[in-house]
Amino acid sequence: MAERLPKASVIIPVYNAERYLEECLDGVLGQTLRDIEVICVNDGSTDGSRSILARYARADSRVVLIDKENGGQSSARNAGLGVARGSYVSFLDSDDYQAPELLELCCAKAEESSLDLVFFDARTFFESDEMREAFAVYDGLYLRKGSYEGVRDGRTLFGELRAQGDYRESVCLSLYRRGFLTEQGLRFIEGIIHEDDVFTFSALLGAQRVQHIPRALYHRRIRSDSTVTAPRSRAKFWGKAIGQLALLDFLARKPGASDPATAPAAATGDSGDCDGGDGTVLSQPACDGGDGTVLSQPACDGGCDSGDGTVL
Repeated sequence: MAERLPKASVIIPVYNAERYLEECLDGVLGQTLRDIEVICVNDGSTDGSRSILARYARADSRVVLIDKENGGQSSARNAGLGVARGSYVSFLDSDDYQAPELLELCCAKAEESSLDLVFFDARTFFESDEMREAFAVYDGLYLRKGSYEGVRDGRTLFGELRAQGDYRESVCLSLYRRGFLTEQGLRFIEGIIHEDDVFTFSALLGAQRVQHIPRALYHRRIRSDSTVTAPRSRAKFWGKAIGQLALLDFLARKPGASDPATAPAAATGDSGDCDGGDGTVLSQPACDGGDGTVLSQPACDGGCDSGDGTVL
């Protein structure tokens, strides 16, 4: 008798998230769609995260616990993708939570219209009033302003999102058909941050059938000590640089993809610039020479000023 596979796989990379983990897990296990597996990848946590995950795995057979050495979020997500069995895949960060109806609504829409991916909006919530004031740019950032009704191919939709300033890179704001990810050979680039940039862009441009659900089905936490709020760093610039090179390679290999609507600069947000992590926007094409002059990329050996005088 053939093994019965779950409708959806939710992949949660976990690293030292004990403060937020129970809220995250309670939310996903409370989904109205019950036919799911929740793949929790413990990425070498040194706090109490592993104990929390083990407790939930004992209590609910839908929780799959994977232990691995610390390798970063990309590595953890890839480990989850390697064992996922669901017809559809969703990504969830361990400090966020999903609306109870997210999986049921998105899976139904995907099946009804034979979609490669479904994307939706999110609401941000802040850990403190201080965080709200310091990172006000994120308030409402994931609520799209435009209307994107009906089924489109991904390339067309990308151009529309870019034109409206509504393109967002987070992989947590989409549900993916697992077969589509396999067909496209999509995995996260390991060893960098901002890994969502390349994955989301590549998935969208490779998708033949995409649809938007204009509802905030994801809740994103803005807190201290996260990738989003961390100050400018070598790792942030390096992740963006590697991502841009990967996007250029993707466009070179993807027939018909290299037109103005799918220029690689568009894959990093509204303007192709990158967020410095403190609300400032850092220019990608050039870097600060450290004395107020701006150097082209070749002049600084393809790197950017990390803000402390070093060149990356």
